[in-house]
Amino acid sequence: MKRRYLVVSALLMPAVVPALPSLTPGWNLLGNSDPTSISVASTFNQSSVISVWKWNKAEKKWALYSPSLTHSALADYAEARGYDVLSNINPKEGYWVNAAAAVASLTMSSTQDDDLPNTVAGGATLQVSDLSLGWNLLASADHKNPSDLNAGLGPQLTVANKAIVTAWAWDAASARWRFYAPSLEAQGSGTLSSYIATNGYLPFTTALSPTEGFWMNVAQGVPVYPTTTVTATTSTTTTSAKTTTTAATTTSTSTAATTTSTSTAATTTSTSTAATTTSTAAPTTSTSTAATTTSTAAATTTTAAPTTSTTTAATTTSTAAATTTTTTATTTTTTVAGPSAANGKVLYNDATIATMSMSCANCHTTAPSANVSKVLNGANNATRIQTAIANNTGMMGIYSGKLSTSQLNDIAAYLATPNI
Repeated sequence: MKRRYLVVSALLMPAVVPALPSLTPGWNLLGNSDPTSISVASTFNQSSVISVWKWNKAEKKWALYSPSLTHSALADYAEARGYDVLSNINPKEGYWVNAAAAVASLTMSSTQDDDLPNTVAGGATLQVSDLSLGWNLLASADHKNPSDLNAGLGPQLTVANKAIVTAWAWDAASARWRFYAPSLEAQGSGTLSSYIATNGYLPFTTALSPTEGFWMNVAQGVPVYPTTTVTATTSTTTTSAKTTTTAATTTSTSTAATTTSTSTAATTTSTSTAATTTSTAAPTTSTSTAATTTSTAAATTTTAAPTTSTTTAATTTSTAAATTTTTTATTTTTTVAGPSAANGKVLYNDATIATMSMSCANCHTTAPSANVSKVLNGANNATRIQTAIANNTGMMGIYSGKLSTSQLNDIAAYLATPNI
């Protein structure tokens, strides 16, 4: 008897349907480590979602999707603010979802990418080629914490002359950042844990899940690893004449070069219509237009103190009809320091001022002379900067109530001399 077999082409099989974690109200930092691309419109077109954001590391700009906007309105909104319209989230990419309400789970159908390299049963794994210089918003199925990723990628990082500076993941439940820095870990003696505690962050106590998004800041240089101490002890014993001779213990310590460069990844987002702006590092939420930015290095703010000098006029004595009258005139002169471009530069790069742990450099780059997003319009014009903050122009509302008049003048002075 002849047997017939039914052969079904893999091309006709339904694509893998990856599951996403539940969403909490507010900001959720998620990741796609599946070998599939997520169709954003079909997945997030629901009333519980306010906006979805992805960082384009090649062009250093944000891509946005908002279900409350029509396709044409979204395109106009994005173009006016220098964003891209977000359509897909590719494998190994992280993304932000701003949720208006809790969502139990999300699933999506997507096209399987059979040619995607570096995949395991659980998804796509991270490679050095995935790490560009600067900020990377990532996802990985390696099931490792950032310290293990740094160690595992070490040989590849060395060859590529790249080094991981910091890693960040957002803990939605506590609204706090998890933080890792190889340079601090390499110093040992609890340096990393102390820094985390001082700044109100959380440590990476568990591995990153495949559906979790995370930031990595990458720079040129030699990778940094924890310090290792190797102790060699040589002991020689001679029993004759009951004499014991013990060789001295020698200890050698090899210490990886430690360069501390701490950055703060952060994201600010808002959307038109049903939009919300949120940030990191104990973020606060306010309603405004749509935007998202990545924060970089935390800085220290210094404010020039005004100087006061007191001038006392000479005492004049006049005598009339045996009556002496003494008059003393005192003049107090207060000298207020003018705008400080140097302090303005510190404020411009300070990621600890705004509600979303972002700095001006996140949107306008660390070189304001490039005039990205017309930042030089604020040169020597603190009033214009204040107006932009009040109107939430380009999401500048995150600085509302955060800068004094003196600090605004300092920033305006720096914009006027950006090459100091």
